[in-house]
Amino acid sequence: MSLKFQCIELKLLSGEHAGETRYFGRVRCEQKITFDQLCKQISLLSTATKGGVELILDSFVEVMSEQLSLGNILQLGDLGNFRLSAGSRGVDPEEEFQATDMRKPRIIFSPGKMLQEATDAITFEKLNSRVIKECPYEH
Repeated sequence: MSLKFQCIELKLLSGEHAGETRYFGRVRCEQKITFDQLCKQISLLSTATKGGVELILDSFVEVMSEQLSLGNILQLGDLGNFRLSAGSRGVDPEEEFQATDMRKPRIIFSPGKMLQEATDAITFEKLNSRVIKECPYEH
């Protein structure tokens, strides 16, 4: 598999070379795979219908949301783990710390072994800037 990238010029904001510019590689996506397309692909690899796959995935997201909101870690085999994490602002003394000092939680995903191994086979291909397709998702 090959990930396509383009070089972009960015200004360094800090450090010894602040204000200077450097070129960095930015991975560009090929296309966005919709939920519908994903369900069709999964149904082709199984005995489930596209509608059945949609039902299972919709239910999965509901259960996942509920379990994460309870503070549970979701271990999903080769896919990996999902958990919530949240930081807070610092307060002194401890007695003044309130629940309102907590920041909004975010979902942390830790890929499983199979997904991690998939990245080992990735190569990179530089795009000519004239043929770059715009993508709403930056990686």
